[in-house]
Amino acid sequence: METRIQRHKKYRAELIKEGSDVTLKEKPMTTTALPIREVMTSMEDDDKTVSYYKRLRNEKVIKYVLLVLFLIICIVGLIIFGVFVFRR
Repeated sequence: METRIQRHKKYRAELIKEGSDVTLKEKPMTTTALPIREVMTSMEDDDKTVSYYKRLRNEKVIKYVLLVLFLIICIVGLIIFGVFVFRR
């Protein structure tokens, strides 16, 4: 069985021969490369979404911290109120 490398060497040797009838096989004119503008805008969009989610996470953390502080202040206030009201 002939490997890909052996076939390529054979093909190249036939091309190098003078007066060869071997014609070059044209490859389709397609590319997988993206335009640079499309790549840059997608990177900017990624940065925007990352910053958006960071901001949402930070807002959520701040809300929970403030809620916990408010609850602690309420509990401490109730304890102090109870001490003054029920003192004998």
